[in-house]
Amino acid sequence: MYQLVSADDAEAARISKDTGSFALASATETDLAQLRDVSERYLAKFGVPYVARLEREDTVASIIDNGVRRLSNSVEHERIVALLEVVEIVNDRLDILIRDANPICREWQATH
Repeated sequence: MYQLVSADDAEAARISKDTGSFALASATETDLAQLRDVSERYLAKFGVPYVARLEREDTVASIIDNGVRRLSNSVEHERIVALLEVVEIVNDRLDILIRDANPICREWQATH
């Protein structure tokens, strides 16, 4: 269900493309139980799954903390936050798909 891996840029692109996130493989059973709890509470409150765009530096604790913090949002506010998370994920996927199609973009990303 969840995986957490540390990845270089190439591996990150593969993971992002294949699994949609940096995952939670190093999570303990306690971590996963806490994440399931947050996810269930989030779904109960907002009626949609907890979605978060993850960065390489995110930890299991930061993912859980982010979910707990977002539980205090109003339904209206959280719908905007969740939609923005989805937009960020989609933008990442699009960047991965078109990165090699644009040599200028590819070179810029290789140097930054």
